[in-house]
Amino acid sequence: MLYFKPVEENGENIKIIALDGDRELGSCFVRIEAYKCFLSGITADENDALLVEGLIRSALNYAANRGAYIATCLDDSIKNVLEYLGFENKDGEYRGEIPELLKGNCCKSS
Repeated sequence: MLYFKPVEENGENIKIIALDGDRELGSCFVRIEAYKCFLSGITADENDALLVEGLIRSALNYAANRGAYIATCLDDSIKNVLEYLGFENKDGEYRGEIPELLKGNCCKSS
């Protein structure tokens, strides 16, 4: 069974990991500053868009539960997943309002 878990990395970044039992399948970092969150370091099998989506959604939920409203990501390598979720690309920075992003289309429908 696949599940996502936040792990305290340091005072600034939280690492979200995707686990299948005890095996880590991927991870991402989320940093929260006031009402903004910054996603970075998203690692997963590049062909597994659903895993990347799960990591992003988990990070967005984590950030929203701590008062963040805007999410940004600079990782162009996952732009397809970011765009499916509703992030807008503005000069290489993907941005969106977390409530709207969490309502976005999932990769399964693509």
